[in-house]
Amino acid sequence: MTIKRVRYRETQTLRAGDLQDEQAYRIGMRRRHHIAHHQWGIVNGLQLVQGQGNTVLVQPGMAVDGYGRDLIVPQALTIGAAVLEHYPGNWTQLTLDAYLCYHLEPPPDAPGCDPTRQSNLSSEQAWLRLECGDPDTPVNPCHPPDVPEADREFGPDDPPMTDPEQEWPVYLGRIEARLDDDGLEMGLVEAELRYARLIGAQIQAPWADPTPWMLVSNEETAGRRRFAITLPDEQGEAVDRLTLDRVGDTDLMGDLAVNARGFANLPSDGDLALLGRALNPPLDSRTTGSGLTLDPLASIPDTAAPWQLYRVKDTDKSLDQLRFEILDPGEDGDPGRHEWKVGAASVDGNSFKSLLTARADGSVIIDGGLIVKGQLTEGIIPLDMDDRRFRDELLSRYTNGLTLGGNEVDAFYKLDIEVTEWHGGPSHTTLIGAIITVANNNSGSDARDVQIGSIFLEVLSEEQRVIHLSKVDFAGSIDNPLPAGSGQQTVNAPFVPQFGGIYTFIARVNTVGGSRSVLEQSASRIITYHELDIEITEWFGDPPGTTLVGATITLENVTSGVSARDVPIIAIVLEVLDENQEIVAQINVNFAGAIDNPLPAGGAAQSVNQLYTPPSSGDYTFIVRVTSAVNAGRVFEQSARRPVTY
Repeated sequence: MTIKRVRYRETQTLRAGDLQDEQAYRIGMRRRHHIAHHQWGIVNGLQLVQGQGNTVLVQPGMAVDGYGRDLIVPQALTIGAAVLEHYPGNWTQLTLDAYLCYHLEPPPDAPGCDPTRQSNLSSEQAWLRLECGDPDTPVNPCHPPDVPEADREFGPDDPPMTDPEQEWPVYLGRIEARLDDDGLEMGLVEAELRYARLIGAQIQAPWADPTPWMLVSNEETAGRRRFAITLPDEQGEAVDRLTLDRVGDTDLMGDLAVNARGFANLPSDGDLALLGRALNPPLDSRTTGSGLTLDPLASIPDTAAPWQLYRVKDTDKSLDQLRFEILDPGEDGDPGRHEWKVGAASVDGNSFKSLLTARADGSVIIDGGLIVKGQLTEGIIPLDMDDRRFRDELLSRYTNGLTLGGNEVDAFYKLDIEVTEWHGGPSHTTLIGAIITVANNNSGSDARDVQIGSIFLEVLSEEQRVIHLSKVDFAGSIDNPLPAGSGQQTVNAPFVPQFGGIYTFIARVNTVGGSRSVLEQSASRIITYHELDIEITEWFGDPPGTTLVGATITLENVTSGVSARDVPIIAIVLEVLDENQEIVAQINVNFAGAIDNPLPAGGAAQSVNQLYTPPSSGDYTFIVRVTSAVNAGRVFEQSARRPVTY
C-alpha cells in the first residue's frame, strides 16, 4: 500500500478535492498513530457514576475506537428515566451495557436553499449506545459487538476506515435498572473495561540521554535484560533499579517498602505475600532447588542492627552466621518485653499461639513440650545460692546422703523400653495404638527408683515424616517413681492409622535426674498396618469337583471405628511358584462384578475365582498380591500365600 499526500506549488489552483485529500491524509495518519503507538480503548475519563435522582452520568473524557477515530465527550451525559421509556415491555429489571460509538454529522442544509448561507463544517461526535445485556454474562471489552470479523485485527497498515456508518463500540460499563411499586432505581455493576495502551520498547528521559528511563525489549542488543527501570543515583549516574531478564531472574536494587493500603484482597498493614511455592524448591529438585538465599554482608557490622535479618561470614575465623537481631532497650525499657517469637495460627486464623520466644534479656521460653533427638547437655552450674539449679542440686545431694566433696554422681538410670502393637476390636485384630512397656532393671548398690517426667508416642510414615505425636497419660498404669527391680509395667497409647502402610512407632520416655535435668530414652518398632484380610484357597471347579482348576481369592475390609473407610482396589495379581520357588505364572485377576470396588468397610467377605492349571504334577505356592489405593496417589500392597499340591 502506498500512502499519498498533496504536493503544493506556486500559482497552483486549489480545488475542493485538493483540500479534501489534504484532510484525508492528516486524518488517516492521526488515526494510524492512535492504533500503532497506543492501540484503542479509553484514554481518559468516561467513568459511569451515580447521578442525582436515579440517574447515571457518563463523565467527560476521550476514547479511541479500533479504527483510530477520536471519541470525545466534552460534557457529562445523563442517563435517566426518559431514556428507559424507549425500552418496550413491562420490565421490572433491565441490564444495560453502555458503549461509545463514532458518528459523523454532515453539514446542515442552508436555510431557505440559500447557498451563501451553507455551512461547510461536519461534526465528529461520540454517540452513547445502550444495549440490553445478560445479567449473568459479563461483557468482554476487547470483543465489541457489530465489528466485522475481518476487522478484528485492523492495524495501521490497513487503509483508513472511510465509512462513518461502520461502528467500533468502546465499552463503558454496565447499568442495572429496577422498577417496582416504589419507583425506578438505577445502579452500577462492576465491569472490566479496556483502556488505551502504549506500544514501544523504550521510554526516554531527557536528562538520562542516551539511557532509557524504562526499557521493554526482546532484542539481543539489550543483552539479558527484557524489562528495566533506570533512575539516577546520588551522583547522577543512571543505575538499574529493577530488571527482569530473559532467563527468569528479577533483580531489585535498593530498599523495598511494601504498602498494600487500598488494594483489594490484601491486608491494609502492608504485608508482603509470597504466592504459590515461591520459596520452596521444585519437587524434582533435591540438592539444587531454588530457595531463599541470603548472601553474606561485605563485612561484619561494627554496630548493632536491631530488627534486621542478615548473614555474616568470616573465613579467617570459620564463622558463618544467620542473624536475626532484636533490640535490647537497656535502661530505657524492659529487655524482657523485646522478643523474637515463633508460633502458629489458630485454625480459625484469629489468634496467634506462641511456641518459642527469645528475649533481649537472654532468656528463651518454650511453650509446650521439648523433644530432644540428640544429647541434651547442661552447662556448668555456678556456685551461687541465688541460682535455683544450684539450690536444687544441693538439696538433692543432701537428701540422698551425698556429700558435696564427693565424686560426680550419674543421676540417670537406664530403663528397658519396648513398644508393640495394641490390637482391639471384637476379634482383637484391629490396630488401635501402641503398648509401651518400661522396666527398671537396675540392681545392686547403685539401684535407684527412676522418676519419669513424661512419655510420648511418636509415629512416622513410610517417608519418615512425623504424622502423630501425643503425650501419654501413664498415671495409674506405671508407678512413678519406677521402683528398681519392679519388673515390667505397661501403658496403652491410642493411635489409629488412617490408611494401610508401614509405620514406625517410637516410644520416648523422659526421666528426671537429681538436678531436675531431663534425659530421653526411646525405643522403636516398625509396624505394617493391613486394611484387608486376604485368603487364597484351591478352586476345584464350579460345581466343585476334584480337579484343581485355579485359585479362590477372598477379601474382607476389616477397618472399623474411626479408621473405617472403603478401600479402592487397584489390582489383584495371582503369582504361582514351583518347587524351586521360581515364578511360573503371573496373572492379572479380573475381579469386576465379583468384588465390590471400593471394598466397603465392615462388609462381608467377597471372593473371585481365577483359572490356572499347573503345567505338571508337583508342589506349588499360590500367592495373591492385592494393591489398594492409600492417599495422595500412593498405593499399598498386601499379600497372602498357600502351598498347593497338584
